[in-house]
Amino acid sequence: MTQRPNALHTSTRSVSAVAVKDLAEELLRLNLITGGWLKHNQPDIFSALTNEFEINTESRFSESTIVSLWNKLQDSKAENIGLLIGNKVNDQAKGILANWISQCRTLNDAFSIFTKNIQLLNPAEHWTIQTQGNSVQLTFQFDSEHHYPVPAIERSMSALIAWAEFLTDEKISIQASSFCHDKPSNTDQYVKTFGNHIEFGAIQNSLLLDKSTISLPVKTSNAYLENVMYERATKVLSELNSTCLSQHPQETTTSRVNKLLSTKLNVYHQTDQICCALHLSRATLYRKLKSENTSFRELLDQARMIKTKEELMKNTTVFELCEMLGFKEPSTFYKAQKRWRSS
Repeated sequence: MTQRPNALHTSTRSVSAVAVKDLAEELLRLNLITGGWLKHNQPDIFSALTNEFEINTESRFSESTIVSLWNKLQDSKAENIGLLIGNKVNDQAKGILANWISQCRTLNDAFSIFTKNIQLLNPAEHWTIQTQGNSVQLTFQFDSEHHYPVPAIERSMSALIAWAEFLTDEKISIQASSFCHDKPSNTDQYVKTFGNHIEFGAIQNSLLLDKSTISLPVKTSNAYLENVMYERATKVLSELNSTCLSQHPQETTTSRVNKLLSTKLNVYHQTDQICCALHLSRATLYRKLKSENTSFRELLDQARMIKTKEELMKNTTVFELCEMLGFKEPSTFYKAQKRWRSS
Protein backbone atom coordinates (compact mmCIF):
# COMPACT_ATOMS: atom_id res chain seq x y z
CA MET A 1 0.00 0.00 0.00
CA THR A 2 1.40 3.39 -0.99
CA GLN A 3 1.05 6.31 1.38
CA ARG A 4 0.64 9.79 -0.06
CA PRO A 5 0.06 12.08 2.92
CA ASN A 6 -0.49 15.20 0.84
CA ALA A 7 -2.05 13.57 -2.19
CA LEU A 8 -3.51 15.74 -4.90
CA HIS A 9 -2.59 19.10 -3.49
CA THR A 10 -2.99 20.45 -7.00
CA SER A 11 -4.95 23.65 -6.47
CA THR A 12 -4.61 26.71 -4.29
CA ARG A 13 -7.55 25.66 -2.14
CA SER A 14 -7.71 22.17 -0.76
CA VAL A 15 -9.95 20.26 1.62
CA SER A 16 -9.53 17.46 4.11
CA ALA A 17 -9.11 14.18 2.22
CA VAL A 18 -10.72 12.36 5.15
CA ALA A 19 -13.88 14.46 4.70
CA VAL A 20 -13.95 13.78 0.95
CA LYS A 21 -13.53 10.05 1.46
CA ASP A 22 -16.23 9.99 4.14
CA LEU A 23 -18.67 11.84 1.85
CA ALA A 24 -17.93 9.51 -1.07
CA GLU A 25 -18.55 6.46 1.11
CA GLU A 26 -21.90 7.85 2.26
CA LEU A 27 -23.00 8.64 -1.30
CA LEU A 28 -22.07 5.11 -2.35
CA ARG A 29 -23.97 3.66 0.61
CA LEU A 30 -27.07 5.67 -0.34
CA ASN A 31 -26.70 4.58 -4.01
CA LEU A 32 -26.41 8.22 -5.11
CA ILE A 33 -23.18 7.52 -6.97
CA THR A 34 -21.62 4.32 -8.29
CA GLY A 35 -18.11 2.98 -8.12
CA GLY A 36 -17.99 3.19 -11.91
CA TRP A 37 -18.87 6.88 -11.91
CA LEU A 38 -16.30 7.54 -9.21
CA LYS A 39 -13.57 5.62 -11.03
CA HIS A 40 -14.24 7.53 -14.24
CA ASN A 41 -14.78 11.02 -12.81
CA GLN A 42 -12.72 11.03 -9.61
CA PRO A 43 -10.12 8.26 -9.92
CA ASP A 44 -8.06 9.57 -7.00
CA ILE A 45 -10.99 9.28 -4.59
CA PHE A 46 -11.71 5.84 -6.02
CA SER A 47 -8.09 4.84 -5.36
CA ALA A 48 -8.39 6.02 -1.76
CA LEU A 49 -11.59 4.04 -1.28
CA THR A 50 -10.06 0.88 -2.72
CA ASN A 51 -6.92 1.32 -0.60
CA GLU A 52 -4.61 1.75 -3.58
CA PHE A 53 -3.06 4.48 -1.49
CA GLU A 54 -3.54 5.48 2.11
CA ILE A 55 -4.70 8.87 3.31
CA ASN A 56 -4.10 10.18 6.82
CA THR A 57 -5.59 12.92 9.01
CA GLU A 58 -3.55 15.59 7.23
CA SER A 59 -4.05 14.48 3.62
CA ARG A 60 -5.60 17.00 1.23
CA PHE A 61 -7.64 16.87 -1.96
CA SER A 62 -8.38 19.72 -4.34
CA GLU A 63 -11.57 21.60 -3.41
CA SER A 64 -13.01 20.67 -6.81
CA THR A 65 -13.16 17.00 -5.76
CA ILE A 66 -15.68 17.56 -2.99
CA VAL A 67 -17.64 20.02 -5.15
CA SER A 68 -17.95 17.38 -7.89
CA LEU A 69 -19.47 14.95 -5.39
CA TRP A 70 -22.01 17.50 -4.17
CA ASN A 71 -22.96 18.63 -7.68
CA LYS A 72 -23.53 15.02 -8.69
CA LEU A 73 -26.52 15.09 -6.32
CA GLN A 74 -28.26 17.63 -8.56
CA ASP A 75 -29.14 14.67 -10.77
CA SER A 76 -30.98 13.08 -7.85
CA LYS A 77 -34.59 13.91 -6.98
CA ALA A 78 -34.17 12.73 -3.38
CA GLU A 79 -34.68 15.50 -0.82
CA ASN A 80 -32.86 16.22 2.44
CA ILE A 81 -29.85 14.14 1.40
CA GLY A 82 -27.50 16.60 3.07
CA LEU A 83 -29.38 16.22 6.36
CA LEU A 84 -29.21 12.44 6.23
CA ILE A 85 -25.46 12.60 5.71
CA GLY A 86 -24.83 15.36 8.22
CA ASN A 87 -26.82 13.71 11.00
CA LYS A 88 -24.55 10.68 10.90
CA VAL A 89 -21.34 11.00 12.92
CA ASN A 90 -18.52 8.73 11.78
CA ASP A 91 -16.07 8.74 14.67
CA GLN A 92 -13.61 6.74 12.56
CA ALA A 93 -13.42 9.44 9.89
CA LYS A 94 -11.85 12.31 11.77
CA GLY A 95 -9.42 14.70 10.12
CA ILE A 96 -7.02 16.89 12.07
CA LEU A 97 -9.70 19.49 12.95
CA ALA A 98 -12.19 16.90 14.26
CA ASN A 99 -9.44 15.30 16.33
CA TRP A 100 -8.52 18.71 17.74
CA ILE A 101 -12.03 19.75 18.82
CA SER A 102 -12.59 16.31 20.35
CA GLN A 103 -10.02 17.24 23.02
CA CYS A 104 -11.56 20.63 23.95
CA ARG A 105 -12.82 21.36 27.45
CA THR A 106 -16.24 22.78 26.52
CA LEU A 107 -18.49 23.09 23.51
CA ASN A 108 -17.69 26.81 23.43
CA ASP A 109 -14.00 26.00 23.06
CA ALA A 110 -14.82 23.46 20.35
CA PHE A 111 -16.98 25.95 18.43
CA SER A 112 -14.27 28.61 18.68
CA ILE A 113 -11.51 26.34 17.40
CA PHE A 114 -13.75 24.91 14.68
CA THR A 115 -14.87 28.27 13.27
CA LYS A 116 -11.42 29.90 13.44
CA ASN A 117 -9.58 26.95 11.87
CA ILE A 118 -12.17 25.73 9.36
CA GLN A 119 -9.49 25.88 6.66
CA LEU A 120 -8.27 22.55 8.00
CA LEU A 121 -11.59 21.06 6.87
CA ASN A 122 -12.66 23.22 3.94
CA PRO A 123 -11.65 26.89 3.48
CA ALA A 124 -14.88 27.50 1.55
CA GLU A 125 -16.92 27.05 4.72
CA HIS A 126 -17.39 30.14 6.87
CA TRP A 127 -18.99 30.16 10.34
CA THR A 128 -19.49 33.09 12.68
CA ILE A 129 -20.62 33.05 16.32
CA GLN A 130 -22.44 35.96 17.90
CA THR A 131 -24.00 36.27 21.35
CA GLN A 132 -27.50 37.74 21.43
CA GLY A 133 -28.70 38.16 25.02
CA ASN A 134 -29.31 34.66 26.36
CA SER A 135 -28.81 33.09 22.93
CA VAL A 136 -25.92 32.31 20.63
CA GLN A 137 -26.32 32.62 16.87
CA LEU A 138 -24.17 30.63 14.48
CA THR A 139 -24.31 31.74 10.84
CA PHE A 140 -22.96 29.78 7.92
CA GLN A 141 -22.15 30.28 4.25
CA PHE A 142 -19.90 28.98 1.50
CA ASP A 143 -17.37 31.44 0.12
CA SER A 144 -15.95 29.93 -3.04
CA GLU A 145 -15.67 30.30 -6.78
CA HIS A 146 -17.24 26.84 -6.93
CA HIS A 147 -20.98 26.27 -6.60
CA TYR A 148 -22.07 24.34 -3.53
CA PRO A 149 -25.68 23.11 -3.84
CA VAL A 150 -28.31 22.96 -1.09
CA PRO A 151 -27.36 19.43 0.12
CA ALA A 152 -23.89 20.73 0.98
CA ILE A 153 -25.43 23.48 3.12
CA GLU A 154 -27.76 20.98 4.77
CA ARG A 155 -24.86 18.69 5.55
CA SER A 156 -22.64 21.37 7.11
CA MET A 157 -25.36 22.77 9.35
CA SER A 158 -26.75 19.43 10.50
CA ALA A 159 -23.25 18.02 11.01
CA LEU A 160 -22.38 20.86 13.40
CA ILE A 161 -25.33 19.89 15.61
CA ALA A 162 -24.66 16.16 15.29
CA TRP A 163 -21.04 16.58 16.32
CA ALA A 164 -22.01 18.88 19.21
CA GLU A 165 -24.33 16.16 20.51
CA PHE A 166 -21.67 13.51 19.98
CA LEU A 167 -18.99 15.48 21.84
CA THR A 168 -21.22 16.40 24.79
CA ASP A 169 -23.47 13.35 24.86
CA GLU A 170 -26.36 15.78 25.26
CA LYS A 171 -29.36 16.66 23.10
CA ILE A 172 -28.80 20.11 21.59
CA SER A 173 -31.97 22.20 21.61
CA ILE A 174 -32.27 24.66 18.71
CA GLN A 175 -34.39 27.73 19.39
CA ALA A 176 -34.69 28.74 15.74
CA SER A 177 -32.99 28.21 12.39
CA SER A 178 -33.00 29.89 9.00
CA PHE A 179 -31.97 28.93 5.48
CA CYS A 180 -31.39 31.00 2.35
CA HIS A 181 -32.82 28.36 0.01
CA ASP A 182 -36.49 27.84 -0.75
CA LYS A 183 -38.69 25.63 1.41
CA PRO A 184 -38.50 21.99 0.29
CA SER A 185 -41.67 20.03 -0.37
CA ASN A 186 -40.92 17.76 2.59
CA THR A 187 -39.73 19.43 5.78
CA ASP A 188 -40.06 16.47 8.16
CA GLN A 189 -36.30 15.89 8.32
CA TYR A 190 -35.68 19.61 8.85
CA VAL A 191 -38.06 19.67 11.81
CA LYS A 192 -36.47 16.53 13.23
CA THR A 193 -33.01 18.07 12.96
CA PHE A 194 -33.60 21.80 13.58
CA GLY A 195 -36.87 21.98 15.53
CA ASN A 196 -40.18 23.63 14.67
CA HIS A 197 -39.05 27.25 14.26
CA ILE A 198 -37.55 27.19 10.77
CA GLU A 199 -37.46 30.02 8.22
CA PHE A 200 -36.74 29.40 4.53
CA GLY A 201 -35.85 32.03 1.95
CA ALA A 202 -34.00 33.95 4.67
CA ILE A 203 -31.08 36.33 4.19
CA GLN A 204 -28.68 33.96 5.96
CA ASN A 205 -28.21 30.37 7.09
CA SER A 206 -28.22 30.37 10.87
CA LEU A 207 -28.80 28.39 14.05
CA LEU A 208 -29.94 29.97 17.32
CA LEU A 209 -28.97 28.10 20.50
CA ASP A 210 -29.50 28.76 24.19
CA LYS A 211 -26.38 30.40 25.62
CA SER A 212 -26.08 27.70 28.28
CA THR A 213 -25.57 25.11 25.53
CA ILE A 214 -22.06 26.24 24.71
CA SER A 215 -20.98 25.70 28.31
CA LEU A 216 -21.58 21.95 28.05
CA PRO A 217 -18.43 19.92 28.74
CA VAL A 218 -16.86 17.78 26.01
CA LYS A 219 -16.84 14.18 27.23
CA THR A 220 -13.61 13.25 25.43
CA SER A 221 -11.69 16.30 26.68
CA ASN A 222 -7.97 15.83 27.24
CA ALA A 223 -5.79 18.88 27.92
CA TYR A 224 -2.55 17.15 26.95
CA LEU A 225 -3.92 15.85 23.64
CA GLU A 226 -5.51 19.22 22.92
CA ASN A 227 -2.09 20.85 23.21
CA VAL A 228 -0.55 18.18 20.96
CA MET A 229 -3.26 18.73 18.34
CA TYR A 230 -2.86 22.51 18.62
CA GLU A 231 0.84 22.30 17.81
CA ARG A 232 0.28 19.92 14.92
CA ALA A 233 -2.66 21.88 13.50
CA THR A 234 -0.69 25.14 13.70
CA LYS A 235 2.06 23.60 11.60
CA VAL A 236 -0.41 22.28 9.02
CA LEU A 237 -2.15 25.66 8.80
CA SER A 238 1.18 27.38 8.28
CA GLU A 239 1.98 25.01 5.42
CA LEU A 240 -1.44 25.55 3.84
CA ASN A 241 -1.17 29.33 4.06
CA SER A 242 2.35 29.31 2.62
CA THR A 243 1.18 27.23 -0.33
CA CYS A 244 -1.83 29.48 -0.89
CA LEU A 245 0.25 32.67 -0.88
CA SER A 246 2.91 31.26 -3.20
CA GLN A 247 0.40 29.90 -5.73
CA HIS A 248 -2.15 32.68 -5.63
CA PRO A 249 -1.19 36.24 -4.60
CA GLN A 250 -3.78 37.87 -2.39
CA GLU A 251 -6.61 39.56 -4.27
CA THR A 252 -7.28 43.21 -3.67
CA THR A 253 -10.48 44.17 -1.89
CA THR A 254 -11.46 46.15 -4.99
CA SER A 255 -11.22 43.02 -7.12
CA ARG A 256 -13.26 40.97 -4.64
CA VAL A 257 -16.00 43.63 -4.47
CA ASN A 258 -16.14 43.91 -8.27
CA LYS A 259 -16.55 40.15 -8.59
CA LEU A 260 -19.55 40.19 -6.26
CA LEU A 261 -21.11 43.20 -7.98
CA SER A 262 -20.75 41.52 -11.37
CA THR A 263 -22.62 38.43 -10.18
CA LYS A 264 -25.60 39.79 -8.22
CA LEU A 265 -25.99 43.55 -8.28
CA ASN A 266 -29.51 43.33 -6.87
CA VAL A 267 -28.03 41.72 -3.73
CA TYR A 268 -24.57 43.21 -3.38
CA HIS A 269 -25.58 46.83 -3.89
CA GLN A 270 -26.08 46.75 -0.13
CA THR A 271 -22.95 47.33 1.94
CA ASP A 272 -24.05 44.85 4.61
CA GLN A 273 -24.30 42.06 2.03
CA ILE A 274 -20.83 42.85 0.69
CA CYS A 275 -19.39 42.88 4.22
CA CYS A 276 -21.05 39.56 5.02
CA ALA A 277 -19.73 37.93 1.84
CA LEU A 278 -16.19 39.21 2.39
CA HIS A 279 -16.25 38.64 6.17
CA LEU A 280 -15.33 42.28 6.83
CA SER A 281 -16.79 44.97 9.05
CA ARG A 282 -18.15 48.08 7.34
CA ALA A 283 -15.27 50.16 8.72
CA THR A 284 -12.67 47.67 7.50
CA LEU A 285 -14.23 47.52 4.04
CA TYR A 286 -14.15 51.31 3.70
CA ARG A 287 -10.59 51.48 5.01
CA LYS A 288 -9.30 48.81 2.62
CA LEU A 289 -11.00 50.40 -0.40
CA LYS A 290 -9.66 53.83 0.57
CA SER A 291 -6.12 52.40 0.70
CA GLU A 292 -6.71 51.18 -2.87
CA ASN A 293 -7.79 54.68 -3.95
CA THR A 294 -11.46 53.91 -4.44
CA SER A 295 -14.72 53.61 -2.51
CA PHE A 296 -17.74 51.34 -2.45
CA ARG A 297 -19.90 54.07 -4.01
CA GLU A 298 -17.48 54.43 -6.93
CA LEU A 299 -17.35 50.68 -7.55
CA LEU A 300 -21.13 50.37 -7.27
CA ASP A 301 -21.72 53.27 -9.68
CA GLN A 302 -19.28 51.78 -12.16
CA ALA A 303 -20.92 48.34 -11.98
CA ARG A 304 -24.37 49.89 -12.41
CA MET A 305 -23.26 51.94 -15.41
CA ILE A 306 -21.82 48.87 -17.12
CA LYS A 307 -24.94 46.84 -16.42
CA THR A 308 -27.19 49.65 -17.64
CA LYS A 309 -25.37 49.86 -20.99
CA GLU A 310 -25.59 46.10 -21.44
CA GLU A 311 -29.30 45.86 -20.63
CA LEU A 312 -30.44 48.90 -22.61
CA MET A 313 -28.98 47.26 -25.73
CA LYS A 314 -31.29 44.31 -24.99
CA ASN A 315 -34.36 46.57 -24.75
CA THR A 316 -34.75 45.77 -21.04
CA THR A 317 -37.50 47.87 -19.47
CA VAL A 318 -36.67 50.50 -16.87
CA PHE A 319 -38.59 48.58 -14.20
CA GLU A 320 -36.66 45.38 -14.95
CA LEU A 321 -33.41 47.32 -14.95
CA CYS A 322 -34.19 48.91 -11.58
CA GLU A 323 -34.70 45.47 -10.09
CA MET A 324 -31.39 44.24 -11.51
CA LEU A 325 -29.48 47.29 -10.24
CA GLY A 326 -31.05 47.36 -6.79
CA PHE A 327 -33.08 50.55 -7.21
CA LYS A 328 -36.47 50.62 -5.52
CA GLU A 329 -38.04 52.96 -8.08
CA PRO A 330 -37.27 54.53 -11.49
CA SER A 331 -36.87 58.05 -10.08
CA THR A 332 -33.86 56.90 -8.04
CA PHE A 333 -32.39 55.29 -11.14
CA TYR A 334 -32.77 58.51 -13.18
CA LYS A 335 -31.07 60.54 -10.43
CA ALA A 336 -28.18 58.08 -10.40
CA GLN A 337 -27.86 58.37 -14.18
CA LYS A 338 -27.48 62.14 -13.90
CA ARG A 339 -24.77 61.68 -11.27
CA TRP A 340 -22.89 59.20 -13.48
CA ARG A 341 -22.94 61.62 -16.44
CA SER A 342 -21.70 64.54 -14.35
CA SER A 343 -18.87 62.59 -12.73
